[in-house]
Amino acid sequence: MDHMPLLVPPHLPAGVLSGRPQPHLTGPDVVLRPWTEADVATLVLAYADPDIQRWHCRSLDDDEAAALVRLWSGAWAAETGASWAVTGPDGGTPVGRVAFREMDLADGFAEVGYWVLPSARNRGVATAAVTTLSRWAFDVGFQRIELQHSVQNPASCRVAASTGFVAEGTLRASGLHADGWHDMHVHARLRSDGATGAGPGSTTR
Repeated sequence: MDHMPLLVPPHLPAGVLSGRPQPHLTGPDVVLRPWTEADVATLVLAYADPDIQRWHCRSLDDDEAAALVRLWSGAWAAETGASWAVTGPDGGTPVGRVAFREMDLADGFAEVGYWVLPSARNRGVATAAVTTLSRWAFDVGFQRIELQHSVQNPASCRVAASTGFVAEGTLRASGLHADGWHDMHVHARLRSDGATGAGPGSTTR
């Protein structure tokens, strides 16, 4: 029954993303660009960080990092996810990642995730990246963006609040980490919520 007729058309049509290259996005003090093979060393370094390992539950060697870059590129082409390297205004070496971990065009839905390297923390990088990506997504036509984090991760809760993601509740024991199951806070923004943060995001190319 995979082809049952729908009474509601898809919110976003297939091809709305894959029909064009993944864009570079500019925001307040950040540029978001697609990952490349040149970023492998940065990814290996990032996933060796204890905090990133704790919340993202993985490590990488060089081959795995290269495969991940290819996986992220394929996700854009398949319209199942999208990942950007977060850089400074020069678009150079990444200092973080922001991504749609899950994406459903028919429902106009995406779930955002992010991390920032230790050298760039406490500078508003995650806030700027999430703000920039959210504005682009709502411009494209997404209806709802969710943000989930462990209740033991107050830093992510602060990012959610600073980027206009409204706290909606707690999912009990829904996130499996190395130390067991975590309750997860759920935050969300709707397209109708309006803009938040400083400075508009834009597509540069």
